[in-house]
Amino acid sequence: MTKKVDSKKILSLTGVGLATVAGVSVANETVKADTTNNSVTIQSQATDHAAKQAAVDQAQQQANQATVDVNNAQNDVNNAQANVTSAQGAADTQQQVVNSAQATANSAQGQLDTNNATLSQAQKNADNATPENIQKAKDAISDQQKTIDQDNQKVTDAQSDVATKTTAADQAKNDVTDAQNKVNDQQKAVNDAKTNLNNAKDVLNNSNSGKAQEALDNAKAQVRADQDTITNDQQDIAGKFNAKNQAQQDLTDAQGKVKPAEDAVKNAQNDAQKAQGTRDQAQKNVDNAKADLDAKNKAKSDAQSNYDNAKAILDGSDSGKTQKAYDDATTQVNNDQKSVDAAQQIVVQKQGALDDATNNQKAAEKTATDAQSDVAAKTATADQTQSALDSATTAKNDAQNKVDDLNDQISNFNTITLPAGYKEALTKYKDTTTQTDANAASKELSSIARAGLSSNSYKHNAAEAKESVDYNHLTAEQQKELTIFATGLVNQIQSQMGG
Repeated sequence: MTKKVDSKKILSLTGVGLATVAGVSVANETVKADTTNNSVTIQSQATDHAAKQAAVDQAQQQANQATVDVNNAQNDVNNAQANVTSAQGAADTQQQVVNSAQATANSAQGQLDTNNATLSQAQKNADNATPENIQKAKDAISDQQKTIDQDNQKVTDAQSDVATKTTAADQAKNDVTDAQNKVNDQQKAVNDAKTNLNNAKDVLNNSNSGKAQEALDNAKAQVRADQDTITNDQQDIAGKFNAKNQAQQDLTDAQGKVKPAEDAVKNAQNDAQKAQGTRDQAQKNVDNAKADLDAKNKAKSDAQSNYDNAKAILDGSDSGKTQKAYDDATTQVNNDQKSVDAAQQIVVQKQGALDDATNNQKAAEKTATDAQSDVAAKTATADQTQSALDSATTAKNDAQNKVDDLNDQISNFNTITLPAGYKEALTKYKDTTTQTDANAASKELSSIARAGLSSNSYKHNAAEAKESVDYNHLTAEQQKELTIFATGLVNQIQSQMGG
C-alpha cells in the first residue's frame, strides 16, 4: 500500500520513547546511521542548519541582485520605448510635411497637365477641321441613312412574310379540321352500312327471299364505297396535315428573320448617331476655324490700316492724325508687352512653386526615411532590452524559487525538545536501588514523557508532502533518508541530555 510519508512524523513523535529506551547510552554516545548498502556519518544538526542558512542568504543575495537587474532592465526598456515613441512622432510629423508637399506638387502638375491638354485639343480640332474631313463625315451620314432605310425595308418585308405565312398556317389548320369532319361523317356512314349489312344478314338467315339477298349485296357495295371514300379522305387529311406543318415551319423561319433585321436596324441607328456626332464635331471644328480665320482677317485688316497710316505719314499728309495713331499704337504695344511680361512672370512663379514643392517633397521623403530608420534601430534596441529583461526576470524567479525552497526546509526543520525535568527523572530512575523507588521513578518519568509527546509535532515541507512511499517496500534511498532523520532526532536528544 502506498501512503504519504508519515514515517518521519512517527519517528519524531516517538523520539522521547526512543530516548527512554536508549537510557544511558543516549546520554553518553553519538549515534551514527547505518543503511543497507550505505554507511553515512551524520553531521551535527547545527552545522547542517548553518549551511542551509548560508545557502538561503546567498540565494537571497542572488534574488536581490536579480531584482536590481530586472529594475535596471525595465528602466532600459522604458527609455527605449520612449525613444521609439519620440522617433515615431517625428516620423509622423515629417510624413505630414511629405504629404502636404506631395499635394502641392500634384496640384501644380495637374494644372500644368490641364493646360497642355486644352492646348493639344485645340490644335487637334484645328487640324481636323478641313473641308475633306467635313465632306467625309457628310458622306458617312448619307451612307448610314441608306443602310437604315434598307434594313427597315427588310424588317417590313419579313413582317409581311410572317403575316402571309401565318394566314397560310391558319388555313391549313382549317383544312385539317374540315377533312377530319368529313372522315367522321364517312366513318358514321360506314358504321351505318355495317349495321344495315348485319341486319340484312339476319333477314337472309331467316328467309330465302331473293329480295333479302339483293339488299345484302347492296349493303356490301355501299360499305365498299364508303370505305373507299374514307381512304381518300384520310389521304387528303395527311396531305393537308403535311401542308400545315410546312406552313408552321415557314412561319417559324420568318419569325426568326425578324429579330436579326430589327437588330440590324438598331445597329444602323447607333452608327447613324455616331456619324451625326462626328458631323457635329466636324461642324464645330469648321466654326472654330472660321472664327480663327475671321480673327486673322481682322488682324490683316488692322495691319493694312497701320500700313496705310504709315504711308500717309511718309507722304506728309494728315500728320496730326497719323501721330495720334502712332502714339496710340505705341501705347497699345507697351500695354500688350506688360501683359505678356506679367503672364510670363506668373508662369515663372508657378514653375518656381512647382520646383520648390518638388524639392520639399524630396527633402521630406528623406527625413521620413531617416526617421523610419531611427525607429527601426530603436525598436531593435527595445527588443534587445526586452529580451534582457525577460532573461533577468527568469533568473530572478529561479533565485526566488530556490530561496522559497530553502526557507520552506528551514521553517519546517524538525526538532525535538525534551520536556522539563526529563533528564533529572531519567537520572533518578537510573540511580534507584530498590524496586519501590524504581516503580515511583518510572511513573514520574512516564508522566514527564507524555508531556513531551504533546509538546513536539512533526513538520512537513513542500517537497516531502508530494512524496509517497510503500512501507513494505522501501527503497535503499528512502531507508537511508529515514535513518538519517531518526539519527538526527536522537542526536538532538543526546545533546540535550548533556552527552
